[in-house]
Amino acid sequence: MANALQIANYLIAKASSSDGEHSKLSNLKLQKLLYYVQGFHTVLLKRPAFDDRMEAWMHGPVVPSAYHYYKAYGNGQIPPAMPLEEVDIDDQTAELVDEVFNVYAQHSAWHLRNLSHEEDPWMNRFDSEIGSSEIKIEDLEEFFPSLLE
Repeated sequence: MANALQIANYLIAKASSSDGEHSKLSNLKLQKLLYYVQGFHTVLLKRPAFDDRMEAWMHGPVVPSAYHYYKAYGNGQIPPAMPLEEVDIDDQTAELVDEVFNVYAQHSAWHLRNLSHEEDPWMNRFDSEIGSSEIKIEDLEEFFPSLLE
């Protein structure tokens, strides 16, 4: 199993070799793509893509380990750390990440943020008075099948 930073490196490398909106990958957009990768991976491949904790933050689902790693880029584009072919993730995961990227990366970071705000995993876990709480794998298992219908 990969960790969230390996999946993030794959997404960033993929974005850097793409055109248009696909090529613009900020930390906000990266966080939403990691959320969709984790959700679809959990449902379609029957296992999480990574073990890193995911939380419901004000601007949607966030993987804190990846967020903190890339926060120095602010809302700017994150440059690739390595070429796509050097990122170490298994073929099944790469194929699924490619599909998620092709569907969701065409949207802006704010569109993805707003989309995630309409989905149960975030809505059921975010409380503006309490702060962030964990989005559990079970939350993804319950919700993501509805996106496949």
